[in-house]
Amino acid sequence: MAICDNLSVGLVIERDGAFLGFNRNTPPVGFAFPAGHVLDHGTDAPTDPRQLLALVEKAAREEAKEEVGLTVVSLEPVISGLWQDNACRRAPGPKGVGHRCFVYRATVTGEPTPSPRETRDLRWVTRADLQDLANRTADHAEGLITPEKFAADPGAEPVWIPLMVKLGLILMSPGDRDRIAALARQAPARL
Repeated sequence: MAICDNLSVGLVIERDGAFLGFNRNTPPVGFAFPAGHVLDHGTDAPTDPRQLLALVEKAAREEAKEEVGLTVVSLEPVISGLWQDNACRRAPGPKGVGHRCFVYRATVTGEPTPSPRETRDLRWVTRADLQDLANRTADHAEGLITPEKFAADPGAEPVWIPLMVKLGLILMSPGDRDRIAALARQAPARL
């Protein structure tokens, strides 16, 4: 089993008031924006902060191409190094369970071409759609939706909820955020 590098990068791609995302084809289940582990796009985590940011940006560009077939024209950092206690399908990394998250708003070119290995149901969603997806995740975290029903018709991937709140894309009560954070810390079920 691969070991987590505790570094992740994600992209928010917006066109005409809609955001590009998809349901993950691999655990953890849920609607997500393009994202991935940073060191999948390099060899070792650099100790120099500028080199680390260059590697994070490289990973962002490659994730956009790999997951949704788009070429990044520009990246605007919107979240830089926020630690989140979330499990992934890999074994815990050197810092345990969690990821130092970097998120960019990306300007892209091309037409979306989803990766069949990683994505399903690629689509543009509105803020209202994002809120509905987040609410479905909150219902799942509260036990109102079974894991099987959530896998068949997922809400937002739990790790994205606090990031979407921080970006002002959705609203979520503190209680729901806490339940979703607990859900995000659980090892993802295999699909």
